[in-house]
Amino acid sequence: MSEDLHCWNCNEPIQDTSRSLSRHLACTKCFEFLHCCKMCHFFSTGAPGQCDHDLTDPPAEKTSANFCDYFSPSHRQGTDSRQQHLQASQSLDDLFGDADQTTVENKADEDINTRLSSLFDDD
Repeated sequence: MSEDLHCWNCNEPIQDTSRSLSRHLACTKCFEFLHCCKMCHFFSTGAPGQCDHDLTDPPAEKTSANFCDYFSPSHRQGTDSRQQHLQASQSLDDLFGDADQTTVENKADEDINTRLSSLFDDD
């Protein structure tokens, strides 16, 4: 294989790609199986069964090792899910800000205290 392969989950380069990917081969960094739908060239979230191959009967679990005869390793880069989570959290913080969250919480506490006071005050 001329291009480098990377894990579909963590983007770790896959060593020794001179042979076909064994069904039991796992990533050395995140230990996810590599002979799975998410690592396949035909994997597509928009396709029926998330597989673009005409003849295959895709398995339900896309991250588990499978026996698909049409498996073709994809050379697209994987993504590190932890990094995506951190980026999403940072984007939300940038959008809404931590100060706004504190203000909302304080306002909710004040509202609860006001409502409790009105219930138990002697008027």
